[in-house]
Amino acid sequence: NWVTPYVLKGEGEVTAADIEKWNSGTGGSGGAGEPEIYSTEEVLTNKKWKDGRPIYRKVVELGQLPNTTFINVSHNITNLDLVVNWVGFGKRSTDGMIMPFPFIKPDGGADIGIMISTTSVQTYTTSDRSNCYGYVTIEYVKGA
Repeated sequence: NWVTPYVLKGEGEVTAADIEKWNSGTGGSGGAGEPEIYSTEEVLTNKKWKDGRPIYRKVVELGQLPNTTFINVSHNITNLDLVVNWVGFGKRSTDGMIMPFPFIKPDGGADIGIMISTTSVQTYTTSDRSNCYGYVTIEYVKGA
């Protein structure tokens, strides 16, 4: 499996060595002049939760979304205590359309939903979304 890093600010590709440097405290994720790192590897952000615990970030690739059913994708986060923020989207393969999670149909019904447990990301659809590839970015704190 290849690690695919994402950079929100800044330029250039982020390497595994960059992530290790940021996680060791000799770099950062989002400090002044530093890039925000979005990676499938766990990244220590420069944010703190209200009790002072550090906030981590990880991108989970959900793969192909289901056809009117559930899928569970392991996020491989150890010691997850609390999800403090998350955002997700699906990209439709037919035209590149981006659909945010949750996705609510014009008639008001939820079409794509997300639930995050201590072990996995569960995605459900109420219609065929198998032509979409999904991503969820999770920001979280770890237990003591």
